[in-house]
Amino acid sequence: MPLRTKLTEKLGISHLILLAPMGTASGGTLARAVTEAGGLGIIGFGYGNQERIDQEFRVAGNARVGCGFITWSLARQPHLLARALEYRPAAVMLSFGDARPFASAITDAGAALLSQVQTVAQAMEALISALTSSSPRVRRPAGTALRARLWRSCRQSSTPCGSATTRSWW
Repeated sequence: MPLRTKLTEKLGISHLILLAPMGTASGGTLARAVTEAGGLGIIGFGYGNQERIDQEFRVAGNARVGCGFITWSLARQPHLLARALEYRPAAVMLSFGDARPFASAITDAGAALLSQVQTVAQAMEALISALTSSSPRVRRPAGTALRARLWRSCRQSSTPCGSATTRSWW
């Protein structure tokens, strides 16, 4: 039985299953299979390679799939994002770095932006980016309740919470 959530509706999937974009392990064949099973297959491009982007999207065929990059590596080769967006992925997942420089290009292309974070501070920065984005395609989180939950988590965490900008915004 399909599970309906805001995420499943946004991504157009019937099962809350997202294939993690794990470098060469998550190619077009596996991404297509996950999508055909009702989840969202996400092709892993890791550090980026244009030939692999073309090859794996070809293998995925007409399946509605996403793709993912190591963000700090993508910053060195930003043309790879433009190449991937030509294939109109359903979502782009960015991991291990600041997603903000790429957010507008991704959402303007109609793809959902999925950003992996490793700390509470990064989660707060991602939330602030979503709440302050000028793109009409960015779906803003639930607002006050979500901010309050993140703030409580941050205060209870031993991890420092964000920059001066973050603290003054809250």
